[in-house]
Amino acid sequence: MANVITIDGPAGSGKTTIGRMLSKKINYNFLDSGILYRAVAYIAVKNNYSSSNPEDIKKLVQDIESGVVKLVEIENECQIEIGGKILTTELKTELVSKGAAEFSPFPEIRETVRKIQRRESETKNIIVAGRDIGTKVFPDSNVKFFINLSVEERAKRRVAQQAKMGEVVDYEKVLAGLKVRDDMDINREHGRMHTTDESIIIQNDKPLEEVLDTCEKYVRQRITFP
Repeated sequence: MANVITIDGPAGSGKTTIGRMLSKKINYNFLDSGILYRAVAYIAVKNNYSSSNPEDIKKLVQDIESGVVKLVEIENECQIEIGGKILTTELKTELVSKGAAEFSPFPEIRETVRKIQRRESETKNIIVAGRDIGTKVFPDSNVKFFINLSVEERAKRRVAQQAKMGEVVDYEKVLAGLKVRDDMDINREHGRMHTTDESIIIQNDKPLEEVLDTCEKYVRQRITFP
């Protein structure tokens, strides 16, 4: 396995942004594990699979294991390819988002996704962002970050982000949704979000460049670069 840096944290904490930008600073590949679960949901929606039907869960796992979902590298970032097409906006629909939350807790699905993540790390230095990446997927990773940010600030940033995209969303509704998501992520039976003794807690309440510099400093203390 090559060098692996893991970045965990709650929804909206900025871990994907930090991971993507840090990967460019140190010339590592970047994988947002969330897109894998969205790809799973995309397949489930497309095939009308139901999370309450065990047979559909088995079919979904078989679909993933058969290679329907492919990771392709584009400018040092892993993207999803299904049916010969790179998917971007297709994975960001509300239906797919709900599907990702609905199907991701199943242990057989999580284990299948983990195999894809681990396979990606066999030959490439990589940064992986998610909820249980440093605890479950790569427990022996070289550096483990946990990005922290208050739920109130995460809600403010999400509202601002949606506004830039021309979508008006209610702050209180976003805040309530994030609290529900946090509760699910912390208390779910499989793949729950938590820190370890090795986790480097990063408070993402400072300017982005300052946070990135801090992360890079820790990485260079623990990994030897040519």
